Amino acid sequence: MARSVVRPSGGGTPRFGRRRAIALAGGGMAALGFGKHAAATAPTDLQLNVFRQGSPIGTHVIRFSQAGGTLQVASEVDLRVKVAFITVYSYRQTSNDDWEDEVLVRSRIQTNDNGKDTSVEAEARDGKLAVQGPAGSYTTPLGAMTDISFWNEAITRGPALVDSQSAELIKIQVEAATRERIEVRGQPVDARRFAMTGTKGRSGTVWYDDASSLVKAVVITRGETLGYELAA
Repeated sequence: MARSVVRPSGGGTPRFGRRRAIALAGGGMAALGFGKHAAATAPTDLQLNVFRQGSPIGTHVIRFSQAGGTLQVASEVDLRVKVAFITVYSYRQTSNDDWEDEVLVRSRIQTNDNGKDTSVEAEARDGKLAVQGPAGSYTTPLGAMTDISFWNEAITRGPALVDSQSAELIKIQVEAATRERIEVRGQPVDARRFAMTGTKGRSGTVWYDDASSLVKAVVITRGETLGYELAA
């Protein structure tokens, strides 16, 4: 695959409802690993440029830090769709997650979807992950993660994800990995491709290099296709 930018056909007024960073990108996961990242060493920060119909619309930045045995992950999404230089849609989401022993134990997510604010919280309690948000409150087995966690290759090994905007538990199916050579930052990279399909009309594809680091992603949700490409 020569490029990591998605250029879907069609145009017109943007039909964004909620940006779903990879219908992966919700419950019942076993304890999840971080690929080849050492437990005591934080992964490298990521900045992803986001494209719609081949045009850049914003960024998704993921920063990592290690505090003792806790991996802290801060995520920030900032998207703006413009028509004739006028912003017709904006989306901003921030999240702060804590991971211990390779398991998500705490998440605080704030979203502004074109002026509508929502929040989702998740926290480990009594061996479960307690989730609360617009969709209500529930518990799911400890080891689940949110759909923002697609930086973590282990997301491909779970049957469901917590939607980071609605708090819904989204069931997913993941195809077996296939190897592809793709272009990343202008250079060819050997990667493993995982295709995912989920409930609520969401699907996506993610690529990881041989060090289990995210190198590319594509999201399809509510009739929109978004491409995620590592910034140079």
